[in-house]
Amino acid sequence: MIITGYASLETAARAITLGVSAYLSKPLALADLLVQVEKAVATRLFHLKSISLMQESDSFAPHLKGHLGDMTSLYHFFTKSSCCRWNCLKSSALSCRK
Repeated sequence: MIITGYASLETAARAITLGVSAYLSKPLALADLLVQVEKAVATRLFHLKSISLMQESDSFAPHLKGHLGDMTSLYHFFTKSSCCRWNCLKSSALSCRK
């Protein structure tokens, strides 16, 4: 989560590409901050529970179970970065049409 007093589209896009959960600009309302913190905590708990359930499952080979955290982290990194790249490509294509 990033809170900045110098928000820009470029830094927001870069932050999202790097995997931040939220990019907030000052001044911000406490309610907005609390919503983002709750979302980040809920997401983290969901990922931890998912990893725990996968480790308990018999559908994964034993030698892979120790790497489930790494695999899910990689998955989330690639889905975030590919989504951001797609949005950047879309916005670039739209700006080229103008």
